[in-house]
Amino acid sequence: MTSNKRKILLVDDEPGMLEPMAEYLSYELDQHEILTAYDGQKALDILALETIDLVVSDIKMPRVSGLQLLSKIQAKYPQTSVILMSAYGNHQIRDELKKNSFLHFISKPFSVSELKDLITEHFNKAESGFQGVLKNIQLNDIIQMCCLSITNMAIRVWKGSESGVIFIKNGDIIHATFGKTIGEEAFYQIVTWESGQFETLGDVIAPTVSINREWHFLLMEAARLCDEKALQQGGEEPAEASQDDDIIQSGTSAAQIVKLPKEKNIEAVPGTLSLQKRPRVLIVDDSAMMCKILTQLLTEDKTIKVVGTALNGQEALKKISTLQPDLITLDVNMPVMDGSTALKYIMIKSPCPVVIVSNVSDRSQVNIIDFLRLGAVDFIGKPKKNDISLQTQRLIDCVKNSSRACVNNYRRGKAAKPLQQKSAPPGKIKRTSSSVLVVINSGIGGYGELIKVVPMFSDTMNGAVIALQSMPAEFLVPFSRYLDERSVVRVLPLHRDQSKKNPSPGKFPAWKLNKGCCYMGTHDLVVQDGAIQMGPTNGSYYIGLKNNPKGRGFDHLLHSIADTFKGTVLVVLLSGAEVGALEGLRHIKEKNGTIISQKPDTCMIPDPLQKAKKAGLIAHEANPIDIVKRILKSL
Repeated sequence: MTSNKRKILLVDDEPGMLEPMAEYLSYELDQHEILTAYDGQKALDILALETIDLVVSDIKMPRVSGLQLLSKIQAKYPQTSVILMSAYGNHQIRDELKKNSFLHFISKPFSVSELKDLITEHFNKAESGFQGVLKNIQLNDIIQMCCLSITNMAIRVWKGSESGVIFIKNGDIIHATFGKTIGEEAFYQIVTWESGQFETLGDVIAPTVSINREWHFLLMEAARLCDEKALQQGGEEPAEASQDDDIIQSGTSAAQIVKLPKEKNIEAVPGTLSLQKRPRVLIVDDSAMMCKILTQLLTEDKTIKVVGTALNGQEALKKISTLQPDLITLDVNMPVMDGSTALKYIMIKSPCPVVIVSNVSDRSQVNIIDFLRLGAVDFIGKPKKNDISLQTQRLIDCVKNSSRACVNNYRRGKAAKPLQQKSAPPGKIKRTSSSVLVVINSGIGGYGELIKVVPMFSDTMNGAVIALQSMPAEFLVPFSRYLDERSVVRVLPLHRDQSKKNPSPGKFPAWKLNKGCCYMGTHDLVVQDGAIQMGPTNGSYYIGLKNNPKGRGFDHLLHSIADTFKGTVLVVLLSGAEVGALEGLRHIKEKNGTIISQKPDTCMIPDPLQKAKKAGLIAHEANPIDIVKRILKSL
């Protein structure tokens, strides 16, 4: 039972408050140890000598105030939780409290039984979930899993008298401490240990942000430092850890550290396929017949090599290490291990471009979207009997383009939850200079970015969004519905069947442009069914389909917008955006529109964006979240 005993430190400069509180809690919480301090400095002295689980502190105290104590605890003892109490609830104190993170704030006077319940609830919550010991696991594996899970976590690592803490926020490594060292240097000192012990501290707020690099870079750099350390030691393998120190094992190989596949067909940027090499494809589907069909279709292109097939996710994971594919086609629903579990393992252990090949059904459509959010590069439907030559070409193009994806550039976002209710659109966009139109162009590798971006738009903005995504026509309505359920703006598919509900100013399908709406279209719609264009109608605007020379759809759309829309036009280019001949982008710029690009080093397919940048058309570059923040700020 002593192993579960917690230490609670009570800090207050009023003996008449401190002593009765300590006496009551010692009796009611007899399973824990209660310590006391009459001021903040004494509390710091105790913290330096004891491992304290929880500090309950007054704010107004001499020498070291409660807020100063909180700041020092966050910096030096992040595993220690803090409850603050005060009789002074003025605005200045409350404003100061907002800048910090702590467990709870109690206004004096209060019932000590209330404090007891709060402490009990905190410790019960801390002990919930699974507990156990992971032996012979690498620390970098734990860090990778936390980053890929987009979690908030602090990890304390120690060996003997040395210890450090790594802070992860929303999947980013933002801070590390090792003794008096902070930042990247502290991170590298921790991760390059050969052995040690660790514990996760939960969602502990970092006292500052001292690291601004991507976690992929940090782990690769740590791997390089490990390699250098091994060479300096004469190339000897690290000594086997003792039984007490085998909680984590840090290897000395860069490939082991980050668990990346061996180099194959790699040029300057990791994760990019050389255009001169044949992409090696592993097909994963529980139907042997479908594996055979996909193999036949893909190998019609002599530049593609199918290196193997697997009937479930578990079989695929075994083959990945030996076959070293450049791309994996993955089915959604499979026995033994389904596609979702397999994809997570692939992205953690052997990052590789993955294309989802599945039929769109009520059962599969949400799963497909989740796969794309998790990092799958693209989606294409399974081949059907009709028009097999067109489907073959689409499959080949999808695989060849997706095999060039820089999957390590992708940052997975948290899944947005469906909204309980949403308001009706505020009405049509009037033809005035104050209105705003945002055009988002996304392609291969851009699904995940759209899933993050669209729910961020506000339904109160004086404008609308047109979003184009490369996707199969049958996926347009389910994908639009998914985004609509999770966005305050209305997301409406630019689909011929949907246009019947809208008045048409001409003899072709059209949609009236309303404020607070996002109109979702596909590049197939732009190029093959005609062209999406904009026009004026009854004092507002419409967007509609009209026959247009094949292959110039995106340029034609931008031309019609630049010539028709009187307000502010913002064009956003995301990963894999099909930019056409750049004529439309040039016309937007000539008409004082603004073109914003996703940063190439955050794109899975950066080539088209770099083409627009080289032509001098890009006004700003940012990651997708910052792009939307920039747009909303300008409204």
